Amino acid sequence: MLYLLTFANTLYIVCAHFSRGIGKTQIFAIGGFMLTVLQVGLNILFLLGFSWGVKGYLWALFIANILTALFIFYSAKLYQYVGWNFDGSYLKSMLKYSLPLIPNSVFWWIMQSSNRYVITLMLSSGDNGLYAVANKIPTIISTISNIFFQAWQLSSVDEAKSKDKDKFYSEIFNLTALVLICMSSAILIVLQPVYGILVEESFYIGWQCTPFLMLSMIFSCFSSFFGTNYVAMKKTNGVFVTTLIGAVVNLGLSLVLTHFFGIRGTALSTAVGFAVTTIVRAFDTRKFAKITVKVRSFWLPLLIVITQAVLLTVGVTSMVLQAVFFAIILVLCHKEILNICRSMIGLGKGFLKRKK
Repeated sequence: MLYLLTFANTLYIVCAHFSRGIGKTQIFAIGGFMLTVLQVGLNILFLLGFSWGVKGYLWALFIANILTALFIFYSAKLYQYVGWNFDGSYLKSMLKYSLPLIPNSVFWWIMQSSNRYVITLMLSSGDNGLYAVANKIPTIISTISNIFFQAWQLSSVDEAKSKDKDKFYSEIFNLTALVLICMSSAILIVLQPVYGILVEESFYIGWQCTPFLMLSMIFSCFSSFFGTNYVAMKKTNGVFVTTLIGAVVNLGLSLVLTHFFGIRGTALSTAVGFAVTTIVRAFDTRKFAKITVKVRSFWLPLLIVITQAVLLTVGVTSMVLQAVFFAIILVLCHKEILNICRSMIGLGKGFLKRKK
């Protein structure tokens, strides 16, 4: 089953990203939706209907990936690109591009998941459970940002050689950062009461490390944004090196801060690790594109949301105070927020016209 799942998932990934690369984004999106529906439906059938247990779950994953891959393969007419010609120079350039991304994935995993092993080693499995639950709310930001970055990666490649790419990259980064900061600030207002509703009482104390995990997700999104510059320019060695630096910082701090501050120290080490990766990438990628960030719509809101996170973590849990901070961000960035709203309304109207 391990080999079958690896084959099926790899086939789906290749077909999905190839279709996206050739501009078949609608088929790519339908494929993602189809995969989810098939996984849920087949799990219900195999687990509840046939009572196949774990094997049923694994077969559901395999069949869902295979069927979705075949759907994308024929819908996007990918068979037109299948041939038997072998180009050694092309293979060499592909390996040069992709090989650094393999250790990069390993170190990215270290930054995201290794802390759980540190917690289990230095604290207990119970604290590990608290930390895992505390990560659930910040994952909302990660999920939403991943949708954006799939589109942004294509745009960054298209604009890589444009004369106005500095301006374009800067505008997109500032707007993206503002949306992420506003979302995080709003979530921090209601974090404590919502946490009490969503999780069991035994896990409630874990909310104390969620604010720093929110910051880590913000910086993770920032570092991913700057990382697309390496991808667009095919300089993936930079992705690997910068992730390695962040992973070393994260792991080193995690061993120290977890000992003194428990899971809150672990969460802080994750945030610092991603922040370091962001800073290093921001400076290093200026040779590709000079992204200018605004004080009023980036630095000040970022400092405010960091202040919110720190206050919550140390025990200042006033919702009124948190709301005041959020209101300050809205006042500072009201022009940019109105522009975003107008853009969204314009996109909605354009979509409705095309449907008609």
